[in-house]
Amino acid sequence: RLHAKQAALVAAAQLPAPMAPAKTIQSSGVCCIVGPTEQAIRMAGLVQDELGVTCIVNDAGPIQLPSAAYDVAKGQLTGAYGALGNFKLEFAHLQPLHPAGRGELDYEAAKPTARSECDTGISQPREAQRLLLGRPEEDRRAGAHCPDGQGNG
Repeated sequence: RLHAKQAALVAAAQLPAPMAPAKTIQSSGVCCIVGPTEQAIRMAGLVQDELGVTCIVNDAGPIQLPSAAYDVAKGQLTGAYGALGNFKLEFAHLQPLHPAGRGELDYEAAKPTARSECDTGISQPREAQRLLLGRPEEDRRAGAHCPDGQGNG
């Protein structure tokens, strides 16, 4: 009996490994960055040459001068759904940066709610934690997770 078990293990080890599941993802290069002003603008500077970037700042940080490389708005992320290559985002109190020709740079009037879509998103771990905790496990497997795996990112 011992020899039959060993032979079976050797035979099993010689079988090809199962193929890992793969999914084709198409991207149009649209990225949404959500976070405090300083961090969001710094991250936009890192990816602006590769992606079309919109920064949604969520603090009372100083208004950044507009850039031709990315858009800036102020608001609170209230929902994020989908997976890599196809995210749908929901915001509250969204205020696009008003392009000022003359006068002081400021944000436009707040929209109560707004929706957007992007291929990839970058946010603070705490923002991701707030959105993902309490959601069903199958939603979390769709391409977003908390960095430490515990929801304490």
